[in-house]
Amino acid sequence: MKRFSIFSKIFLLFVCFSVVLSARWGGAGSMIDDVLNIPYVEYAPVIDGELDEDWVFGFPNVHMFAYIFEQPDSFHGYSDFSSFYKAAWNEDGFYFYGQVVDDSLTGTADAENPHNNDCWEIYFDGDNSKTAPYDENDVQWRWVYGKTEIQSGWADKGNWAWAPTANGYSFELEIPVEELVKNGGAGIPFFTKTREQLFPLEVGQVIGFETQVADNDGGVREAMTKWWSESNNSWQDPGLFGTATLADDDVMLEIKDLEFSPTIDGELGDEWVDVMDNEVPEVKMSAYINEAGTFSGDSDITSYYRVAWNVDGIYFFVRVIDDSVTGEADSKNPHNNDCFEIYFDGDNSKTSPYDSNDIQWRWVYGMPVDSVGKSGWADVGNWAWLKTENGYNFELEIPVAELLKGDPPAQLFPLEYGQVIGFEVQVADNDGGVRESMTKWWAADNNSWQDPGLFGTAVLYIALGISEPAAANVALSVPPVVTTDNVVVTLSVPAGIAAKVNLFNVAGRLVKSVDAIGSTVSLDLSGLANGIYLCRLEAGNSTKTKKITLIK
Repeated sequence: MKRFSIFSKIFLLFVCFSVVLSARWGGAGSMIDDVLNIPYVEYAPVIDGELDEDWVFGFPNVHMFAYIFEQPDSFHGYSDFSSFYKAAWNEDGFYFYGQVVDDSLTGTADAENPHNNDCWEIYFDGDNSKTAPYDENDVQWRWVYGKTEIQSGWADKGNWAWAPTANGYSFELEIPVEELVKNGGAGIPFFTKTREQLFPLEVGQVIGFETQVADNDGGVREAMTKWWSESNNSWQDPGLFGTATLADDDVMLEIKDLEFSPTIDGELGDEWVDVMDNEVPEVKMSAYINEAGTFSGDSDITSYYRVAWNVDGIYFFVRVIDDSVTGEADSKNPHNNDCFEIYFDGDNSKTSPYDSNDIQWRWVYGMPVDSVGKSGWADVGNWAWLKTENGYNFELEIPVAELLKGDPPAQLFPLEYGQVIGFEVQVADNDGGVRESMTKWWAADNNSWQDPGLFGTAVLYIALGISEPAAANVALSVPPVVTTDNVVVTLSVPAGIAAKVNLFNVAGRLVKSVDAIGSTVSLDLSGLANGIYLCRLEAGNSTKTKKITLIK
């Protein structure tokens, strides 16, 4: 299949950046086109090291797949050392919860070299400039396991707590807004330092971000896990950080609409663009479940997906990095195989157990459904597997006529703009005859098969250009990019027809509405976050919609 042009990729980057500013592409804590969305939390969590209800709902685990081995022979798999985290924010501060699987916490503490201890580190680049060396809004902060006092070589930021777990420990942290500043220098009392805030705590703020955990099992630092980079030079080079955006409190995955249904062949073809010629974004499946303790890094199992829709069906393209796809197939227990699973909750009620519009479907790697009489596998859709250099691709079409459940069958949910659904996807890894691990989009919990409350949330999003009533007699003109709090739109409506100008965010929520009188309308954009909005003129049975990108 033909690949996307350089121009298309450049245009895509611009659109993706604009949408990142709107903090609307993806579930809380999820990865969309390599950008982490950090969700807004209304109430600050209690800092006690416990994973309480403040964190459980709406905050998926982000697994730290990047490994650095300083003592390679000492690593004995996932149960030896692994970690995940959750992050959140509000106007009062930045919040963090981390959990570490570590089979030994008895390493000798190195007071002179705190980085050699069991510890957690956070890195910020406040303006995401990612230039080396560190500037005034780049910091590295460290908290050493079990330490509660402020001490040289450790972070003097925030309120934190450690808690032992059955297989390691947890770490919980609050950095109040007044402490989200950079230290002035060694030996200078904290209260006398001249400090500037690293970055504003507001929706749409884009930052450089990294987090790291060190493992000391016997007196020396043996290994590190990191969220983003496999380099040990983050302490001096912000260019090695990842990117995050401060999202709002009701972010959900936007399932983009396609003008043309893709060819189902396992190749990422030109059809995977929406009606505005933007490539459907790739979402990383960041939640991780290990069952056999054999995980050996992101080349072992890592997965990404794209999802789109139109009135004819819903479509998936999955890219899996897997160093072994030769595991023995288990025909009696299909979930134990290399496979891809989809979960839908058609009305997003998220009540347990499954009801009439909740479903789990599975496709097993390389196996046509008919080869096993459809037992245990999905019996819907058209799909294709394609072996790649480092794993495999899976492409799927579920036609609207098969988006059904029950007897008699009923449609799970309508394929129409604004439909909100519960949603999850999962990839299982079988390297040697058993299911060893799973990657998921939303929840690091293996009970999605029985509890829709563990699903994330998605919305069927519509780009401009289709599914609008005929609009031959009305016209709308708006500036494509707005940098002020007010914008004047120009319109044309036949005499005698009442009209409105409505402004929607990209999740379909109405944020402004003005009666259209005359040939111009002024929209007040104050208080709105940076990002993409849809300006729609509604006049009688006709509409016109234009896109506005707000960058203030």
